[in-house]
This record gives sequence, C-alpha cells and structure tokens, in this order.
Amino acid sequence: MRMHRYTKTERDDSIVVLREWLHPGDTVFTILRHVSNSGMHRSITLVKIEVQDGRPEPLFLDYHAVRAMGWRFDKHHDGVIIAGSGLDMGSHLVSILSATLFSGDRNALVQRWL
Repeated sequence: MRMHRYTKTERDDSIVVLREWLHPGDTVFTILRHVSNSGMHRSITLVKIEVQDGRPEPLFLDYHAVRAMGWRFDKHHDGVIIAGSGLDMGSHLVSILSATLFSGDRNALVQRWL
C-alpha cells in the first residue's frame, strides 16, 4: 500500500494524542465504510466509546491513526484505507495501530466490529 507522507512531528504528535486516548486493554470498534470493486481495498473507521455523564460518546480515531501509522484517509467514505483481503481487516488494522502505539505489542488493544 502506498504510504502517505507525514512529518515526524505530525506522526509523533498523533502518537502522543492516541496514547492519551487509548490504553492497553481498551476496545477499539471498527466500522466498515466501503469495499472497492476489486475487494482489495477497504475504508474502515476506528472508534473508541467513552462514557461521559452516564452516556456513551464516540471518539473517532481515524485522523490521528492515519498520521501515526503513515497511512491514507479515505475522504469520500470517511475511513482509514487498508489494502488486502483474506483475513479480518478490522482486526489487522487495530493490531497495527496497537503495535504502533505500544512498542510492537499487536495485542494491547481489543478489536470489535460495529
């Protein structure tokens, strides 16, 4: 997959923000937004659900996730662009995010589909 170019400062800033929002053991929910005609690319949204004042509030992670991982954002379908097929791409995406944030630990975050 073609990687998007972000500066080291942009990448590092997004990693700091994501580490404030996400902690080992947290669940990151994924929403499938689009599958290409070939089936080789998907747009997936990453969301953490926080409870504030007793109500669930979604925290959308896409902007910082693409910057931290150097990936591309699909503006048309509002999701992280991920290439490939043959496995659970939501789980794969969260495991890559987890490894990016937590020193290579691909299992620090839990993935669930919405």
